[in-house]
Amino acid sequence: MTRVEPMDGAVPRKHTALRPPPRKPWEVVVVCMSVIAVLVLAAAVLVPNVICSFGCNPSKQTRDAARNQMASFGGAIDLYLIETRALPPELEALTAPSPKFGEPYIAKIPVDPWGTAYRYRVGDLAKREYEIRSAGPDERFGTDDDLVHPERTPP
Repeated sequence: MTRVEPMDGAVPRKHTALRPPPRKPWEVVVVCMSVIAVLVLAAAVLVPNVICSFGCNPSKQTRDAARNQMASFGGAIDLYLIETRALPPELEALTAPSPKFGEPYIAKIPVDPWGTAYRYRVGDLAKREYEIRSAGPDERFGTDDDLVHPERTPP
């Protein structure tokens, strides 16, 4: 076998097909920053869920679910009020088709997260005041843990 000599002035290559050419310093920085960015994004999505699975207060989550349901009732009542210029006499009126659009304001009236039906009361008709109430975790109305929508601020 004969050995191939480099041509005059040619420098033999130090890398082979198995070894890529060396990277420039700025390329290494860009790759590292990209990896860090992906890890930070993954942590931002996963960490809250992992922490919540160990330490979130289920009582707070349940109360928030009830508040969200009552807020959706409030939105449906506002639409009913805009269309009919009156408050619904009861929550079940929101499940009837709208006279203007033919669709119900809300598909159905669920019970609160503790299994108790919500209470709806029309206050002052002239001021268009109403109240939606959940019995809360103790499932009894009129106790300190009741949830009310819209929330009243003390004067």
